[in-house]
This record gives sequence, C-alpha cells and structure tokens, in this order.
Amino acid sequence: MSPISTAHLNPQGLNFCLSPTNNLVLLPVLLNNTNLAGLKYTFTPLPRIDDRSRGRVETHELSAKDLKQVEQTYHERLQLVMTGQPAHTKDEYDEYDDDDDGGSNPPSAQSTLQQTQTLVHILLARPGIVQLERVYDSSNADARLIISEAVVVPCPRVEFADDDTSAAQKSIRCAGQDVDLQLKINVRGVPPLSLRWLKITNGNQEQSLVEGIEADHKDKHLQVDSSLTDTPSSLATTRRHIVQDVNIPLTISLDKAGTYLYALEEITDGVGNVVRVGSDLTSPETDSITQTKTTRSFMVLKKPVVSFAHCSSEMPTSLLIGSEATLTIKYIESDNFDAPWDISLYYQTPADAKSSKQLKPWKKTLKAQGKSLTFRTSTPGDYKILDVTGKVSVAISLQFQSLIRH
Repeated sequence: MSPISTAHLNPQGLNFCLSPTNNLVLLPVLLNNTNLAGLKYTFTPLPRIDDRSRGRVETHELSAKDLKQVEQTYHERLQLVMTGQPAHTKDEYDEYDDDDDGGSNPPSAQSTLQQTQTLVHILLARPGIVQLERVYDSSNADARLIISEAVVVPCPRVEFADDDTSAAQKSIRCAGQDVDLQLKINVRGVPPLSLRWLKITNGNQEQSLVEGIEADHKDKHLQVDSSLTDTPSSLATTRRHIVQDVNIPLTISLDKAGTYLYALEEITDGVGNVVRVGSDLTSPETDSITQTKTTRSFMVLKKPVVSFAHCSSEMPTSLLIGSEATLTIKYIESDNFDAPWDISLYYQTPADAKSSKQLKPWKKTLKAQGKSLTFRTSTPGDYKILDVTGKVSVAISLQFQSLIRH
C-alpha cells in the first residue's frame, strides 16, 4: 500500500494580514508523501461593511512550475525590500535546477520538515478567504486535505484623528484651562479590536488596554450575494471578517502642571493579527512638543502669580517730594515657557490729593520677562496689579495693591 498523501493549508495556524508596506503574503501548504503536480484553490474577496460591490468567487489552478515561480518572485521582492539590491536570478526557470534541500522553500521552514514533507506557498495580494479545493500528484491522484481554509485580512491600523485646531494651540496649555480634553482615535480592522496605549505624566508611565472595539453595524448593511459563495460556511466566514472603521473618543485630564504624553502602542484585530505602531518613548523635554499619527503631547504651564515686593497698602512706600520711588513686581509662580507676560497695572490718585492735571487715574500694560519687573514713579497714589497674561495663559485677575505716599 502506498503512503497516504496529504495537504495541510497553513499547518501552524498563523495569522496573515496585508498592509501598505507588506502587500504580499505567502500561505503555506504542507505536503506529505506527495509528488506535487499542481493544486487548485478558490478565493473569496472580503467586502467592507459599506461595500455594495459583489465580488465573485475566483478559481485558480497552479502547476508545480507556477508554485516554484511564486517562491522565486516573492524572495526576489523580499531581497529588494531588505537590501535595496535585486536578487541574482536566471534568465529562464529551469525545473531541473532544484537543490536537494527543497529548492524554493525558505531555509527556516525547510529545516523543520520531515523527509517525506515538502512545503509550497500560495501568493496573495488581496484580502480574502482561500479554500484549498484540490492537490494532485503526477499520477493525477488527489491528496487528502486536512485543513483547507485560510483567511487573509487587512492589517489593523490605528492613529489619532487630525485636530480641528493647530497642534501648537492645543499642545501648550495653562493649568485650569479646559481640564478635560477629548482626543479622537481612528481604528480600522476586523473586529473585535484591542488597543494598547501609553500615558506618561511627568516621567511616570501608565499603560492602558481597551478591548472589544467594534462598530454597531447589523448584517443587513452588508451587501453579499450568497449565490456567489460556495457554501453557507463561506458566507458566515465572510461576515465574520468585515473590516470596520471605528472612531474612539478618549477623554484625558490635564489638571496639573507638567508634561503629558499619550502614545498609541499596539493594535490587535479579531483574527489575532498584532501590529505595533509605537516605539520606546520617554518623557518629553520641557521645550519639546510632539504631534504625530500615534502620539499626542501636552505641556501644562503653571498659572502665573505676581505681587508687589516690599510694598503694600499696610506698608506703603515713602516718596520724597521731588524724588522717585522704585516699585518691584516679583513672580511668585511662573513658567518660563509662558514668557513674556503682560501685566495690567492700574493707578488711582490718593483720596486726599488736590486737583491736578498731573494726578489722573490711568491704566497701562507692562511687558515683563525675567524673575521680576522694576519701574520708577514720582507720583503718589494707589497702584494695583489687575491681571497677568502669559504667552499661553489667559488673563488671571490678581488685584494686588501697592500704596505710595509722600
């Protein structure tokens, strides 16, 4: 009796997906006791949930020579991507010029094969369902199919949605300004999806995982013609692997001063494909703001607080007639990234002042940059700091008062 000839599609149960950078996949077919002459398979395209087109099931047949060429074409392209140099190829394919180790089989896969086993691949450039229909040898005898179906889906993707306002305007904020902020994340893939993301606050890292991401769609929206699929199971598989686009709101809290970094790390689809979208990150520098497809960073500045130094309504500054007095405004709380500041100053004549054109109330704005602001005056009266406005911070009312008396 001859040994049983078998064919096993995707024997290791691997997950396959197509991405813009990896738009070709090889589906392995493990053969045992088979002198392969050819194979036949069907391909059912995967529709999107909003796709109204009706893709027909395609039938493909590959000879042993075709399968050899598939391997050669794939490895030539892989060599070009990895090294930038084309692989050395012969002008014509010679089916008698195979090595004893299996020829086109990848060395890593070939090294694990038993003596009676060989490995061939089906090359796909589109997402869909592959159904192995027949594998036959040189005597036209069919091999027994062990596992005959495999699914190739688009790789899951995730990125932050584009902001309505400029990145700089939203990235640098003042403490207390819109404490809760909502970010939008776009996720695409076969549901249910899982998203892993990272938060770094002033150097402290915290990871989070969101699972079960999928849109609320019903099967009635899916335009699939059941008459074009081979079996009810094919239709069910097609429905299970619909690619969805989902928008996720992420509310973040920016309640304390410091640096905040939110980074998307990893996306996993419902089939099991895992795509790492982020990289190893550290806390952003105080003068660095990053806005990429997978990161959002924020700098929350301290509220500026200023006051008069060595002068108040209880301890007024003395002013000699005909001389000048010095007033100093110091910073109690400030962030250099918020500089320069505009300090609104209001002057009120003293209650006992005689009517004079030189003594009239006024209001002016002083530009300050540094640890303090000093100015001289020869006019007695009440001086009040109304508010301070930084490059980022909004006007903050202070109402600090200083009194100068003769």
